Amino acid sequence: MSRIFISHSNRDNARAVEMRAWLSTNGWDDVFLDIDATDGLAPGERWQNALKAAADQCEAVLFLISPNWLKSSWCLSEFLFAKQLGKRMFPILIDGASLATLPTEISSDHQAVDLIGDPLGWDRLKEGLRRAGLDANSFPFPKGRRPYPGFEPLTEEDAAIFFGREAQVLRGLDRLRLMRDAGAERMMVVLGASGAGKSSFMRAGFWPRLRRDDRNFLPLPTIRPERAVLSGKSGLFAALEKTLADQRLASRPELAAVPRSRAALGTLVQDGGLPDLLAAIRQAATQSFRGSTPPALVLLIDQGEELLNEEGRTESERFMEILGRALEQEKGLLVVVAIRSDAFPQFQAKPALAAIAREPFDLAPMPEGSLRLVIEGPARFASPPLKLEPALVDTLLADSTGQDALPLLAFTLDWLAREYGAEGSLKLADYVSAGGIRGVVTVAVEEALAEGRKRRSIPADPAALHGLLKQAFIPHLARVNDAGEFARRIAYADEIPPLARPLINLLVEARLLTRDRDSRGETIEVAHEALLREWPLLRGLLQADREFLISKRQIAEDLKSWEEAPADKKADALISGLRLTRAQHFLAERSAQDLTDRERAFIGESVRSAETARRRRNVLTAGAIVLLAAFSALGACLDSRCSNLVGSDSTLGDEQVFSALEHRSDAASAAECAGLRAERPCLAVYG
Repeated sequence: MSRIFISHSNRDNARAVEMRAWLSTNGWDDVFLDIDATDGLAPGERWQNALKAAADQCEAVLFLISPNWLKSSWCLSEFLFAKQLGKRMFPILIDGASLATLPTEISSDHQAVDLIGDPLGWDRLKEGLRRAGLDANSFPFPKGRRPYPGFEPLTEEDAAIFFGREAQVLRGLDRLRLMRDAGAERMMVVLGASGAGKSSFMRAGFWPRLRRDDRNFLPLPTIRPERAVLSGKSGLFAALEKTLADQRLASRPELAAVPRSRAALGTLVQDGGLPDLLAAIRQAATQSFRGSTPPALVLLIDQGEELLNEEGRTESERFMEILGRALEQEKGLLVVVAIRSDAFPQFQAKPALAAIAREPFDLAPMPEGSLRLVIEGPARFASPPLKLEPALVDTLLADSTGQDALPLLAFTLDWLAREYGAEGSLKLADYVSAGGIRGVVTVAVEEALAEGRKRRSIPADPAALHGLLKQAFIPHLARVNDAGEFARRIAYADEIPPLARPLINLLVEARLLTRDRDSRGETIEVAHEALLREWPLLRGLLQADREFLISKRQIAEDLKSWEEAPADKKADALISGLRLTRAQHFLAERSAQDLTDRERAFIGESVRSAETARRRRNVLTAGAIVLLAAFSALGACLDSRCSNLVGSDSTLGDEQVFSALEHRSDAASAAECAGLRAERPCLAVYG
């Protein structure tokens, strides 16, 4: 539905059309007018029902207040209903209506714009709409939200403070329209390094603008694979459930026979029903959004590299199979995947998606001009608005270099805003005192640890604290990825040793870790992988345990292969050799929490299998030695007898001598036979 809704008396239709034209001329094309032949209400449809259905996107209502409007009780009820929905409201006086004649329900809370008596009325209306965030490029910003996200990515609610990549968003939308119209490529792959801002680009940049253009696109809630891309809290089944609960679609007859619960939707999708479900959603959206053709459904997948993790591999493989078939059968489906550049080759090699044409979209590092917008843009959305000292901005720009520039910049600004924002300004001196952009992480960590020591929830002894930190992070919150880099791992809270949980709570409060919940329980993860690289103490601990983390990953992969192997192939899937030696070492030396029960059982089974094979080899070796000794003894005996025959009995016949030697098979007897032939030519007849 449209962003601006025009409410008017049916006796003032001409004025409403004039307002619609003025809005369009001044850049507001996304306007709903009930009498519009194309986009207006269908015959018999009630304004109140239409506004209720548009609640998610109708951000403001313009009330054309005339004498006709004031006489209508229905018009006043429309006003009260919009107020109840919490919409921005703009009372506009036309055709002789005056401030004195306004009902108290309007005059007490709203400033009306007089388009007749005030020569600047139109200018005031334009400025009011812009200040309300209703220009073509703006979004509302919820009260109470942080203007700077820290290490966490921006979300769909943060579209108003998404700065610096506007050009890339528009370019991406243009490509998506071409994909929709041409039908060749069906998948856009957003590529970028860790820290490039892919998640914020997808959630705060791309998704809100797709949702606004609902006559052309219908984006499903963004999917993040985590450990369960199908059944997880942010998985496919949840995205479908939320889409069907959208009040713009919930009551559509095209979806009357569609199940609504996540479990039932999961069964439907697993049974091959996703293409038909998507087609029904598109048809319902066509009717609800009053489009001439069904909108393209857009499935956005954030953190696409998580599809390649060992944890959740079964659901990931199944998801890619389901997605591949859906793209083949439902031509109105488009997919946008954000994935780390180093993980793309492995993703590209997945057989289930091999037939899907892809459109790569490179998210390059931000230039300085864009970074300036990232710094300065959100400041005006703070409460109260923040003033940034120009010297601070220049220094931040100079310091924002390297792989983690963007997440470190966001974390630094968030920390400065929390520490000094109450003063209404952020200054260079405060930034310098914290150690600059790479020192702020350490300062934030030390503040959190100091608070823990004050509460006595963590030990004061540095060595004990380091041990606690190691228990918390290794191997639960960190891993080594395919590129050999340290990467975050999502852990369930009950995986983390109880003694380390107070430390986890402190780091969550400091916004260095994040806490969430899925169907299995509470989850913990680092807010951004930059933390693993930029916290010196943690980086050192990870580096010291690098070999273990690599082996841990290999053990998990081997365990999965063994569990999935058929019964007659199980023995072949066990580990052996150097891998088994390392695993045995870790089994003996690491603490109990470092390996799961399943991993320990798998290593134990591999050890038993290797021991059985060793004993079998020992038996075979011993048998071979006995046989070799027996043959050697027999050879020695024959050698002695032949020597006696040749040397001691001169009357022995040539035939008998040669026959005795010929029964021996060793090289010495062969040589003796050859010598005898030369010595006694008569023996040549036997050779």
